[in-house]
Amino acid sequence: EMMRFTGWWADDVEMSDAMHRIESQTSGLERVFSLAFYGNAVNEKMLTRCIKTNCVFPFNMLYARPFQTYSMSTGVCMKAGANTGETLVGHADFQLGDNVVQKLHLGNFTFYSRSVVYKERHVFLAPNMFATAYNGGAGSLMFEGTSDYENYMENGNRNMRQKSIFAI
Repeated sequence: EMMRFTGWWADDVEMSDAMHRIESQTSGLERVFSLAFYGNAVNEKMLTRCIKTNCVFPFNMLYARPFQTYSMSTGVCMKAGANTGETLVGHADFQLGDNVVQKLHLGNFTFYSRSVVYKERHVFLAPNMFATAYNGGAGSLMFEGTSDYENYMENGNRNMRQKSIFAI
C-alpha cells in the first residue's frame, strides 16, 4: 500500500499559525510560493483544513458541463421585398350556420394561400439558430469518478437529474 504524506501541521490552530508566519515574511516571492503549496500533498484532508482556516487553495478549479444538449431549430433569413417572394391568397369563403336547439351560431372561414419564393439566392436557412427545448446535461451533481462517466456515456443524456459537472 502506498503511504500518503498528510501534512506538516497537527491541527487547524497550527495551520493558522503557519499562515500568520507566512504572511509576515518580507519577500513577496517567498509569500507567493509559501502560500501556493503549504508544503503539503493535495488531498481531501488538506482542502477541508484550508476551508476551515480560510486559506487559499494552492490551485485553481474549473467546473464544466460538457454534455448540455438542446433541441435546436432552423431559422429562415431572407431579403425583404416582393422580389424575394410573396404569400399569395386565393379564394376566401365564409359560411354561417345555426343550431336552434342549443342556441349556437357556427361560422367557418376557409381560404387558400401559398408562399412562393421567386429568387432562392435571397433566402438563407440558418441551422441551429435557436433552442426550442432543453434535453439534459445541466444538472447540479458532480461526476465523482470514471464509473459515473462510463455510466453517462452508456445511458446517454436522457435523465436531466443525473451527474453532469466535471471538476478539472
